[in-house]
Amino acid sequence: MKCMDYRDMTGEELLRKLGEGERDLKGVRTPDGCNLSQLENYDSVIDSLEGMSLADLRENPYDLSYSYLRGLIAPKIFLPCVKAIGVILAEAHLREAYLSEAKFPKADLWGADLFEAYLRRADLRRADLRRTGLCGADLSCTNLIKANLAGANIARANLGESDIRGAKNLSEVVNLGHAHFRDTTVGEEERRICQEAYDRKKTSPLFNVIQ
Repeated sequence: MKCMDYRDMTGEELLRKLGEGERDLKGVRTPDGCNLSQLENYDSVIDSLEGMSLADLRENPYDLSYSYLRGLIAPKIFLPCVKAIGVILAEAHLREAYLSEAKFPKADLWGADLFEAYLRRADLRRADLRRTGLCGADLSCTNLIKANLAGANIARANLGESDIRGAKNLSEVVNLGHAHFRDTTVGEEERRICQEAYDRKKTSPLFNVIQ
């Protein structure tokens, strides 16, 4: 999406639209480092989002595709099933965010802080996860095919039943041997890299190897 196609929006406006249930938020652009959490009604909006039906959010998800939200500060944001294709969330602060079943293909999450975020069943295909903080994050059943993981920190992250085939720069992942793998789908190259990391711990992950 070209810059001229963005919809410039303040943090106050974005938060209000989220709270009011406005789903079409494609192409929104907020100022770099926009801090939603400092707004007076942040907690009440989070409470409102948490009260929404998961079935409704699956059928009619919030759509932030192609938005520019660089450096967004929104800890504990509750947006399961959010559609965010190609979104720019580089250096965002999303600690403990609830993003299960989120659609993040080709998203820019470079340097984002997703400490203990809940990303179960998220789609992160081809996402830029370089230097992303994923310590303690739940990435179980997540699609990470061809995601760029260079420098990502996945200490204590749960990658059980996830799919990391073709993940880029897997050997550069920080604390690879300290993540939890069980029934993770990998190719031969991913299996080799992960096994080497686990060998240094003298433990063994469980993989599904698909040629």
